[in-house]
Amino acid sequence: MSYQVVQNGSTVDIDIAINESIIAHSKGWKSAVSRFRDWNFLTPAETIAKNIMYGVFNMFSAISLVQSGKTCYLHASSFAKNGKGVAIVASGGAGKTTALLKLVTEHGWSYLSDDLCLLDIDGNIWRTPLRMQIYAYNCIDQPQLSSLLLGNRSFLDRLSWHITLYRRGPQRVRRRISAESYFGKSNVVVNASLKHVFFLERSHIETYKVTTLALNDFIRRVQLIMPEEVGPLISTSAALSLVGCLNLLPTIAEFNDQIEAVLIQALSGITPVLVQVPINSGPDELMDIIQSVISSG
Repeated sequence: MSYQVVQNGSTVDIDIAINESIIAHSKGWKSAVSRFRDWNFLTPAETIAKNIMYGVFNMFSAISLVQSGKTCYLHASSFAKNGKGVAIVASGGAGKTTALLKLVTEHGWSYLSDDLCLLDIDGNIWRTPLRMQIYAYNCIDQPQLSSLLLGNRSFLDRLSWHITLYRRGPQRVRRRISAESYFGKSNVVVNASLKHVFFLERSHIETYKVTTLALNDFIRRVQLIMPEEVGPLISTSAALSLVGCLNLLPTIAEFNDQIEAVLIQALSGITPVLVQVPINSGPDELMDIIQSVISSG
């Protein structure tokens, strides 16, 4: 994807400008030390570029998509097989990413998206350009997943990972990696027709509970998650409202209404499934539950 900005009367590709800034500011021992100490293994300049992409870009693209009335983001991991797609929607840390990683690496599914899934009103899910973000907790007791993430990284990168993990714990160290680098190009697809949609909730229960969800209940859950997952939409919209700039960004209520309009069309004929996951359940059990529901139709 390429974007342009006006600079001194000329248009400049924003991705080129960001890359040149990264190169210029990523040299020298100070940048190397900063990278080593960072939980993403990024230099300060790379962190700025990442924040632009995952903050500003995500927010404005999410707004633009729902305002079109044709597409919206879901906070979901999605994957496909034989043109049929599955989306696992959840808040952060519920287990959707680890389940996705294992389903693709171990069970023949193809990757579509992690974190933000693009869904259109015709019920198709599409690949998004965002890199996966894999935390240390995604790799606990998963040697294959850990090897795919760290195996080709430099000694300093791996050393930084292990030191940060020891000092800060598995929720405070992660790496961003492209799906093609992680799974291989042949295991990544562009789009699929959505056939199954799950919503995961971690609960203080002893065994899994799987039930169907009414569409309005599913939409309500999505609306609770999405404003926080598309950059600083909540805080920016609130700040603009306080100073009287009411038309620059949609309110959260308007944004959620637009999501609802898309989902009502996109999920026509699909029954969402609620999976309540025991707090201490691991990814293998969750993966088995997901596959069992898919197999049963």
